[in-house]
Amino acid sequence: DDVLAMNIGQAPQPLRPCAVLPGHRRLHVSRGGAAPTTDGDGCWNAVRSHFSASELGVVVTWSLGSREARDSRGARFSSMDEMRQLYGNRHDVALLVVARGASCSQLTLSLLRWLSAGRGGCIDGPNLGAREAATVLRFAVEFYNHLPAAVVFTQDDPEVKLMQRPGNQRHPSDAPVGSRGWLRLLETTFDKRREAAAAGAVDVANESSPWELGPCPCTVDVERGFAMRSYGEYRPMHWWLRTFLAPPFGGRAAGGPPRPFPRRIAWPRHAQFAVLNAE
Repeated sequence: DDVLAMNIGQAPQPLRPCAVLPGHRRLHVSRGGAAPTTDGDGCWNAVRSHFSASELGVVVTWSLGSREARDSRGARFSSMDEMRQLYGNRHDVALLVVARGASCSQLTLSLLRWLSAGRGGCIDGPNLGAREAATVLRFAVEFYNHLPAAVVFTQDDPEVKLMQRPGNQRHPSDAPVGSRGWLRLLETTFDKRREAAAAGAVDVANESSPWELGPCPCTVDVERGFAMRSYGEYRPMHWWLRTFLAPPFGGRAAGGPPRPFPRRIAWPRHAQFAVLNAE
């Protein structure tokens, strides 16, 4: 409790390796006590237990080429430190830093201070070249049974204003990310979407605008011209969609070939988005 109540402006506690994970990765926790054991499995389970007991989980993808890492003076870039000040002293927020192609010992001061609060850890390992998608998918697999109420994925340049007021015209909200009011709005939005899909009221493959789980701390970019002659990454995306997705776009739909791809595709912007634990 003394560790959790520490002033987040104090000097950070050193990180210590406590577990070896698949894929040549290592888990590090604060010497102040994120995990009460030096046993590898016990340490890993303790970190995941912190997430399952939290209202909000924050997963940060970090590398030496990131904006915060390059800005050694910290004068021009401070959004991660602002985010730490919002959530670093909250007992119901867990943090996981995924250091891609870098060591957890190289983290910037703002992240080290946040980890010193003792509710989370840092995983370092090779950069597999899959960008933020690798972080999201790996987290989904390894924390599937240890999810908090909601998870925010971000790089180390978060849009803090969106975290403080995530609402927009479609989903107005003054409730900040991580509050009970925000979680209730997420649940309501998700339930309405599920009911509409079950009733056949929406065609998820041909919507005029991308659906958003709101109020979400994100914006969506829509790219047009998704075709082989005009879209540079069309071939690998075509292969992935056809190979791994169920109908209507993957495999063979009942009674005929797969449907053609839409000409517009949507991407989450800022690599920052929220996912609700829908269990």
